[in-house]
Amino acid sequence: RGAANMSDCVLLLQLGATNDANGQVDLEVRIRASRCAYLYKHFASRGMRPTVLPSGGTCDGYAFNPTSIPHWEYVVAALVQAGVPRIGVLLPGLPALHTVHEATMCYELLQAMPPSERPSKLVVVTSDFHASRAAHLFHIAFSSKSGMPLPVRVEGLPSALGEKGLAARALHEANALD
Repeated sequence: RGAANMSDCVLLLQLGATNDANGQVDLEVRIRASRCAYLYKHFASRGMRPTVLPSGGTCDGYAFNPTSIPHWEYVVAALVQAGVPRIGVLLPGLPALHTVHEATMCYELLQAMPPSERPSKLVVVTSDFHASRAAHLFHIAFSSKSGMPLPVRVEGLPSALGEKGLAARALHEANALD
């Protein structure tokens, strides 16, 4: 959806999570979609124009999405089910396979827009175990040194993973920051 002036627009970026071979998203996706729906309504009620950008790709052997359909397409369904109007979803989503992709693809997407059409802020919605790495990467991508500074807020939501799953993700995140 286009607009002549995006100074009152906020981009809500829902980072990817997982889905199964049948395209069923995990609880992390649904929790994030619910938060995006809340934020969408929150910003809209304050006269801003929110837009949600879903993320997640597909790749042979990609454990987080074993289908041939990009994960972001499943995220769109979760967003709509959570209450985000379809017109409020920016399509196509980012076909990113990991957080570095998400930060760079988001940067490239916004860089390709005329400056007058870029959002005035970016809210990245993810899980708590992932928030530190996401914040690090997105703050670099949109820093004053990037050529396209943009205020970024990362919302790390409480994870639905059990103790074992959370420990595995925490280890993955720690290794990714090294």
